[in-house]
Amino acid sequence: MNELFGRIVLIVAALAAPALACAQAFPAKPLRMIQGFAVGGNTDTLARIIGAEMSKTLGQPVIIDAVVGASGRIAAEQIARAAPDGYNLLLISGGHIAVGALHTNLKFHPVDSYAPIAIVQEIEFVLSVRGDSPFRTLGALTQQARAKPGEIKFGAASTGTTPHLTGELFGILTGSQLLYVPYKGDSAALTGLLSGEVDFSVTTPGTVQGQVSAGAVRALATTGTRRLASLGGVPTAVEAGVPGFEVGSWAGIVAPAGTPAPIIERLHAAIRRAVENPEARARIETFGGGATITSPEEMRTRMSADLERWRRVIRERNIKEP
Repeated sequence: MNELFGRIVLIVAALAAPALACAQAFPAKPLRMIQGFAVGGNTDTLARIIGAEMSKTLGQPVIIDAVVGASGRIAAEQIARAAPDGYNLLLISGGHIAVGALHTNLKFHPVDSYAPIAIVQEIEFVLSVRGDSPFRTLGALTQQARAKPGEIKFGAASTGTTPHLTGELFGILTGSQLLYVPYKGDSAALTGLLSGEVDFSVTTPGTVQGQVSAGAVRALATTGTRRLASLGGVPTAVEAGVPGFEVGSWAGIVAPAGTPAPIIERLHAAIRRAVENPEARARIETFGGGATITSPEEMRTRMSADLERWRRVIRERNIKEP
């Protein structure tokens, strides 16, 4: 028995040796982190903050590349097909999962095609009305939406984005039928709100913060688990009377599926050190989200849960691909 056990140990050690050696030598060249949105935007800025700090830990440059198009699907497909060697990374947001829930002809699986490494930023949403709106509370808005199905209009970024699906989830949880008006991003949705095209908007807090301070916009509730000082401490949606309405987006980093675990651990350690750097953390929190760090397992759980949630919303509201 002891002899058999010894042979098993030797076999396991032999199988593990190449991966261990690979991890010990990693990285031996520059890494590439791509993201699927415009240079200079929040996603690009976050990638550059994290990448610069990772370079210090790994001893190799982390080159940031914007592969723009199709709401991030081109970048996502590129990394799904890349070599699982740790040199090809992708920074995604919760919108990656929303896109995966809506589109049926993707050439990648939004969760299974990747090896999650860490979520680095949490982003919640805010439901806002104009400063002169008759709706002074979320309860008042909900009451009117129930009384007049299909008449209350909400504005949010384009079909299938997390702000859009968050608005649809609000309708489901409150038993109301809302009329969705799509816009090309949060800023355009805010413009639509200010011009009176919609009754309320679903955006990130940073989008409306200035207008809230000026009195042009009234924030009714946030969708996170805590009140935000930047919005005057408005209640969360749960506090405002919508049980279960805790939802938000996030940003995180993944590698191609099959990337060896020792390399994922090395990358995770570098990302953790980046997020825990006070200067980097402060910069991350200046553009609409809280810095955080999760384990790879926690990130996979979040991705899977979000995928199921958005698929339910899409089915229940009969949302079609644009």
